[in-house]
Amino acid sequence: MFIVVKQQGKAIEIFFCQDRSRFSQGITGFIYRSDGKDISNQQIRKLKKNWFWQK
Repeated sequence: MFIVVKQQGKAIEIFFCQDRSRFSQGITGFIYRSDGKDISNQQIRKLKKNWFWQK
């Protein structure tokens, strides 16, 4: 498990990695975004206010 913190303009994004599989493309985990802006796309799904899931 690892954590990545990024500054996105005035917001802070924190990614909490849950799985880094050798067989899949990419990593999965939770994202917290301080401003609550929706960052949903094909890879990222909104769970609750400020929280997202990346698959």
